[in-house]
Amino acid sequence: MMGAMMKGMMKKKMSNLSAEVTEEFKYYVETGKPHPRKIKAAEKYAKKKK
Repeated sequence: MMGAMMKGMMKKKMSNLSAEVTEEFKYYVETGKPHPRKIKAAEKYAKKKK
């Protein structure tokens, strides 16, 4: 039952995530640098880790 309720939400989340990953990879291939969103997330994670 929970699977059926979560299916739509998970499908949307995975679609958004795959679009972001594709965009970040395209940016990296074209520029040779990580996407700004990826840098921001890494900095946020590093602050949490301390």
